[in-house]
Order: sequence, then structure tokens, then C-alpha cells
Amino acid sequence: GQLLVTKIVCQDLVNVEGWGGKNDPYVTLRLGSTEMKTEHIAEGGANVCFDCLNFSFDVDRAALDFEPLNVTVTDRNTMNSDVLIGEASSSVKFTALRVGEELQL
Repeated sequence: GQLLVTKIVCQDLVNVEGWGGKNDPYVTLRLGSTEMKTEHIAEGGANVCFDCLNFSFDVDRAALDFEPLNVTVTDRNTMNSDVLIGEASSSVKFTALRVGEELQL
């Protein structure tokens, strides 16, 4: 089967920027060995929406119960290393049962 991700909404992200700046977040999704990243949103701040996505993951039925979908939100930096804002995971089965619904992680 396929897991299709078309939109990611991040709310109330912790500000990891110093000197009064705003986060420049991007999201990385990982399922098994497949990893996909959004573009960063410059000065996106604490609440951002990544829409019009077309991330497709192949899903093995045998892995539904234990295969995690890992979600990582990172702040992009040009002068220093990127900084982790947060991360979460959800089983593919839990995610797949909510087709068409918003999934909060």
C-alpha cells in the first residue's frame, strides 16, 4: 500500500533562534529507509503550514503494527548547524486508520 502525506501543520513550535529571530523550520518524515524533507519556511516562526505536498511512502502490510513514521522539525541555519525543534513518531497503522483526518503528533 501507500501512505500519502499532502499537508503538515506545525503549531506552537519552541523558538530556538537567538537574538529575537524566528524559526526557519523544515520537516523531515522517515518511514523505514525512505526519508523526505520539506523546504524550509524562512522566518516561519512558531506556526507554519507545509501544504501542496506529495510525499508518498510504500507501506508493507506486515509492518503496519510496528513500523514508525518519524517526524522531525528542524530550524535551518545558514551560519551554524541546523537545530532540532522537536520530534515525534506514530505507528503506520495508527496513521493509516485516520485517512483524511488531521493527525496530531
